[in-house]
Amino acid sequence: GTYISKDKKTGDKRWSFNTQHVYQPNARLKITTDYQRVSDKDYVHDYRNTLDLSSDNYLKSHITADYLLSPNYRIQGKIQQYQVANKKYKKASRPYTILPSISGRGPWSLGDNFTLSSGTELTNFKKDDFVSGLRLNQELALSYLFRNSYAFLKPQAKYRLTYYTLKDQNPNKDDHILRSLPSFSLDTGLYFDRQTSWLGYDNVSQSLEPRLYYLYTPYKDQSEIPDFDTSLISTSYNSMFLDNRFTGKDRIGDTNQLTTALTSTYTDNDTGKELAHFAIGQIQYFKDRRVSLNNSITDASRSNIFALARIRASDRLSFTGFATRDTKTQHTIKSSLGATYKKSSDKALRLSHVYDEDDYKQVDFAGVWRLNDNWRSFWRWNYSLRYNKTSDAVAGVEFADCCWGVRLVARHHRSDLTPKGKPENSFYVEFILNGLGNVGNDTSEMLNGIIPSYNPISYEGK
Repeated sequence: GTYISKDKKTGDKRWSFNTQHVYQPNARLKITTDYQRVSDKDYVHDYRNTLDLSSDNYLKSHITADYLLSPNYRIQGKIQQYQVANKKYKKASRPYTILPSISGRGPWSLGDNFTLSSGTELTNFKKDDFVSGLRLNQELALSYLFRNSYAFLKPQAKYRLTYYTLKDQNPNKDDHILRSLPSFSLDTGLYFDRQTSWLGYDNVSQSLEPRLYYLYTPYKDQSEIPDFDTSLISTSYNSMFLDNRFTGKDRIGDTNQLTTALTSTYTDNDTGKELAHFAIGQIQYFKDRRVSLNNSITDASRSNIFALARIRASDRLSFTGFATRDTKTQHTIKSSLGATYKKSSDKALRLSHVYDEDDYKQVDFAGVWRLNDNWRSFWRWNYSLRYNKTSDAVAGVEFADCCWGVRLVARHHRSDLTPKGKPENSFYVEFILNGLGNVGNDTSEMLNGIIPSYNPISYEGK
C-alpha cells in the first residue's frame, strides 16, 4: 500500500491499499482473498504507474471459498465488489457486485464410457440504479467417449435451465424470466503417426490428427434478459471448440456450425518431450447467428482461419507463434512470434513481435538473469512500431540473503502513445524481511505479470 500525507496536486491525504491472502487449512478447503481500495476516484489515474494496483477503471475485491465435497464435486462460494477508480468512466459499464455466488460442479462416470456432468450456480447481482436480481443456472450434460489407437468419437447432449427473479425492472418487462435451451455437439478425430527425424533428433514420432467438431444450439430470443456478467469470447484457435460464443450465463449463442482442424506433433521417443506442434482450423456456419450482445451479430459463413505453432529447437531455445487470417480480405489481422532462451529458472530471455490490425504493432524484449548467488537482474522493454515510441520499460536488480532482501526497480511508462501523451518515470525500493513481510512498494506481482519466468528470488541462495 501507499500513504501520502499531503498530495502535491490536491493537498489532501491520499492512499492505496492492496492485500492478497490464501488460507488452506486442509486438503479440501481453500479460501482466497484479494482486496483493493484507494482514497478517491482519481487515484489510479494520477498514480497509474504505481506497481501495487491494477490500472483498471474499477478495482476488484473478492473473497472466494473452494471446498472439495468429493473427488468429483467442488463447491465454491464468492463475494465480489468493485470500487470506481475513474470518475470519467460511465456508470453503466461498471461490473455488478456479487453478493454472493454459490456454485457446484462435477462429473460422474456412469460406466460403459458414459459421463454425466452437472453444474449449478446461484448468484445475486446488485448495481445501484440498474436492474438487479437473482440468477439460478443449472446445466446437465451427458456424453459418451469412444477411443482407440487411431480414432475418437464424443457425442454430447447438453441442457441449460436458467431462472431470473429481477428487481428495478422496466414496468413493461417481466420480473421473472425462465430460459431453457438444449444443445448437441459431436467431437471426432483420427490419429495417424509415422517415424521420422526432426532438427537433429533421429528417433521421432510425427502425428497427424484431423478433427471435426459439430455444434448445434437452437435460437431463442434472449433480448429481455439483462446482461449481468456476459461478454463475447475473443476468437482464437481454442475458442473454435467451445459450446458457447459468450462468457457468463446471460446469453447462449444459437448456432449450426462445423469446425475443421488439423494438428501435427513431433515427439522425441527417447524422452517423451514435444519437439514441435502445429495446428490450423476454421469454422463453417450453416446458418446465420441471431443471438447478440450489443448488436454484435455477424453474418459471415466462415470464421477467420486460426493457426498456431510451437517449436523446441533445443533444450534451451524454443519458438512460438500464432496468426489469425481474415478470409474476406485475405489479410493477417492478428499475429505473434516469440523466441525464448531458458538456461535455468532464473536465467531466461524472451523476444517477441505482436501485431493487431486494429490496435498495435510492437516488439517486446524481457528477461531474468542471475548474476551470482545473491544478485539477480530483470528487465522488460516494449516498443511500439506504430508510434515509434517506447511504451513500457522496466529494469531492476534484487539481492537476497538467508534473512532479508532488497529490490530496486526503475520504470518508464507511456499509457498514451499519441503526441499528446507524456511519459512517466518512477523508481521503487522494496525491502523484504524473510518471514515477516515487505517494506515499500510490493513489486513482485507486477513483475511476475509482465516479465516471463520471473519469480521472487529465493532466500536460500544458489
